[in-house]
Amino acid sequence: MPYESQQNEDEYLAKLGFLSSFISQCELNCVFIVGDMNADISDTRSTFGQHLIQFCVNNNLVLNSKEILPADSHTYVSEAWPSTSWLDHCMCTEDAHECISRVEILYSLATTDHIPVSIVVNCETLPVLLQHQSPSHTEKLTRAKVSVEDIRKYYLLSDCSLRSVNVLKETLQCKDVNCEHMEHRLHLCTLYQNIVDSLIIASEFLCQKGSTKFKPLPGWSEHAYVLHAESRAAHKAWAAAGKPKSGSKLESKKAANVKFKNAVRYIKRNEQTMRANSLANKLKNNDVSEFWKELKRSCISKQLLPASIHGVSGDKNIVEAWRNHFSRIFNHVNSDRFNLGNINYNHGMIVRADEVRLAIEKMSLNKACSPDPLSAEHMKYASCGAQVLLSLCFTGFLKHGILPDHMLSVLLVPIVKEKTGKISCIDNYRPIAMASVLSKVFEHILLERLQNFITTTENQFGFKGKLSTDLCIYALKETVSKYMRQNTSVFMCFLDASKAFDRVNHQKLFIKLQNRGVPSYLVRILHFWYSHQLIQVKWGTEVSEPFSVSNGVRQGGILSPVLFNLYLDELSVTLNDSKTGCLVGDRLVNHLIYADDLVLMSPYSAGLQQLLRACAKYGEQFDILFNPKKSVVMIAATKG
Repeated sequence: MPYESQQNEDEYLAKLGFLSSFISQCELNCVFIVGDMNADISDTRSTFGQHLIQFCVNNNLVLNSKEILPADSHTYVSEAWPSTSWLDHCMCTEDAHECISRVEILYSLATTDHIPVSIVVNCETLPVLLQHQSPSHTEKLTRAKVSVEDIRKYYLLSDCSLRSVNVLKETLQCKDVNCEHMEHRLHLCTLYQNIVDSLIIASEFLCQKGSTKFKPLPGWSEHAYVLHAESRAAHKAWAAAGKPKSGSKLESKKAANVKFKNAVRYIKRNEQTMRANSLANKLKNNDVSEFWKELKRSCISKQLLPASIHGVSGDKNIVEAWRNHFSRIFNHVNSDRFNLGNINYNHGMIVRADEVRLAIEKMSLNKACSPDPLSAEHMKYASCGAQVLLSLCFTGFLKHGILPDHMLSVLLVPIVKEKTGKISCIDNYRPIAMASVLSKVFEHILLERLQNFITTTENQFGFKGKLSTDLCIYALKETVSKYMRQNTSVFMCFLDASKAFDRVNHQKLFIKLQNRGVPSYLVRILHFWYSHQLIQVKWGTEVSEPFSVSNGVRQGGILSPVLFNLYLDELSVTLNDSKTGCLVGDRLVNHLIYADDLVLMSPYSAGLQQLLRACAKYGEQFDILFNPKKSVVMIAATKG
């Protein structure tokens, strides 16, 4: 690393950036960074020392030399000046830190300005990572490779297949919105499943067993494509001549083969350079789509999962541990039973085919498939008959207040939060949820009906069109700057709500929906959805038994963000009514929210305390738990 000086600061930060990039791209979870960092962490005046400490904080690395060795340690003795510095360090990830048994500065062996540092690592305690591969029989839709002719063929096949779906008019024409006829419910669920099956059958010709196609290396087209064709042609000519042991045919085959192999060796030796050049050319030519496709292909690696989680080993045992973990999270808030009673007929229950079409158009393509083989591409390229049948099916669901099990199922996959954290710690994972594609289509339809009832205050910036974290930060900075210009301090508190999305009380959420005037049929379908949803956890190739959920907004749902905003909106209204905080013009600004992140602001400490009491009261009433360990108070103080 460059020595400390003002002119070297940019270079030093660039090298730290390179290390950060290397760590993020490294597939392994145990990373050690050891050497002369030219950063004196024993001197608070050292700019590079502060940069190094902040680098470790930002990347969740342990600065072992600081953690293990005495504060008065040094690894460098200046020959020109009678001074010492602590310049040589060891940094590593949390799992790697657990494997270090001893760090020692060998003062007795010092023969030059730098003093040797000894680090002893117990390799037997390194966490074990196991490779998991998808089953070879898994079918997938070759989305990016379907031709226009393929799409046309799928359209015709889906149209033909959907025509055979049996529609029971008696069930669909039922106008009793409080109907509890079990046969009607069975008919609706069967209709839904027949639609799904028809689309899957129609797309079978587009699906393939795990691909075995050759994936060319970067530079293949320029350096090896022609030589490969010549080598194959020479081999075929030699084989057609009866595979002679000598002669011109054999020599031609050998020469062509040598040229091709040399080209392949050249490509492999220069693979990284060629890949970088290829990406740069695509970016230069503004070929954004191909740029991201190639970058994604180059980053694909085989899945590595720890052999144990929270002291539990074996995939079956681990997936059961995950099931128990998430089951506790989604069932730990006491919620009273919600009773909606009978409802009246509403014209909004009728779902039109064009609503289904618009909902499908909002679906993102090339996304991970849901637990079933159906993807957004199935819906987009299907016959218009699918939209008609789904509109009838969704109308029946809203009239009868039910949903099929297929739409109620969610698959959770735990993924690591911090690669540099403890890979076997159960709290270092967050779940990503995969729900069925048709459930998302249905949610888009419900969202259109809910929009006018679930507006929130302007203090909430999360999950709103044309708003972002940048605007939220800008509002905060401008508010504080105004008071600073007036020589007035601002007291702020950044509150952290622990697992706020998972602690939503269902009964209180539905009451809030009722208070907003949301039609009863919408509250009923949401209540059924939330009270009957089933979650499974996937780890490697193992899938857990399903479990029910009693709190939290639905995982992977389109509606979940807006429902959470609604759940938190009453707190925002309460804070605005408190009449304390910062004034910007004639506008009171005492808090800003982005999703579940909340900041309170007041030019007075007593005002901030009043806002905190309001948050504590609301949290107690609506099961929102604010974490004091992660919440921070900040004072933007004026000079003097």
